[in-house]
Amino acid sequence: MSGLLAVALAVLAAAFEGVGLLLLVPLLSVITSSDSGGGWTHQLLAQAFDITGAQTCTARLLLGLFAVLVIVRAMFVARRNIMLSQIEVGFVDTVRTRLARRLAGAPRPVVSRLRVAVAAGGQSASGYGRLSGNYGQGSWSGRSSISQCSGHWEAERRG
Repeated sequence: MSGLLAVALAVLAAAFEGVGLLLLVPLLSVITSSDSGGGWTHQLLAQAFDITGAQTCTARLLLGLFAVLVIVRAMFVARRNIMLSQIEVGFVDTVRTRLARRLAGAPRPVVSRLRVAVAAGGQSASGYGRLSGNYGQGSWSGRSSISQCSGHWEAERRG
């Protein structure tokens, strides 16, 4: 369900982007007072302004409409980015939970040496280590499109 909503938000953001770009050419022709703007969008806007009598405030109206479109598009893009982040985090949590359940249910020889890899979007992480008795240790590393990190892990059975 979240994935479909994220796709819908992406489509809405793209539609508003298209309308904004469509308004940009007549907006620039009105601002620069160019009468050579013979495109269909310029003519359509000129007719709309003639009908409504808004010739004196054409530039202000176009600028206002463009600003509203940019703000609405930014809201859709922000919401889409938040949803995609939530989906990505949910995926990583699901993989981590599945791994923990499988490790908890696996026989001891299976988990004495372990290697794990997780990937989501443009991010990935991998780790390896050794578990024996009540103690374990290993190394891990992670990578995204903009950074890398790595470290060492230790585990101790308690209780």
